[in-house]
Amino acid sequence: MFRRYFNIFLLVFAVTPLSSSVFRLEQRCTQFF
Repeated sequence: MFRRYFNIFLLVFAVTPLSSSVFRLEQRCTQFF
């Protein structure tokens, strides 16, 4: 039980910076075009 929550936490922790960087990249693209 605890292990599954730990895996979910790791997944969220790994995905959050990735999504934020993608969001920043999209903002930059919209600025250019």
